[in-house]
Amino acid sequence: MPTARYANADRTDVLLIQDDGLRLALKPDNPLLDGTEIGPYEPPELPVPDLTPLQLRQGLLGAGMLDEVETLIAAGAVELRLAYNHASIFERHHPMIEALADQIGLSDAAVDHLFRAAAAG
Repeated sequence: MPTARYANADRTDVLLIQDDGLRLALKPDNPLLDGTEIGPYEPPELPVPDLTPLQLRQGLLGAGMLDEVETLIAAGAVELRLAYNHASIFERHHPMIEALADQIGLSDAAVDHLFRAAAAG
């Protein structure tokens, strides 16, 4: 059974996904959509930006996590301290970020939110 959803917020285009995976961009009044329920528009996820060291630290401070993260860094291996203290950019999916998030119990969605918020200032 094909599925359909609005392809934009103003509901002027519809994305029809057929059973074979074929995707069609249609206008809402297209006869191919007759009898097909059109689902709501789902905006695409924003990409998760890389952060400068200042952005990362300000984001952690704003989230109330700076002290906790810096305590973990100070207690970590020398490689971790070097990476944290001398990186010129912090990538969201870097193993260091993943490991720190895991240690403080942050979900992937929470880390994504932290990075987006920190980049926005």
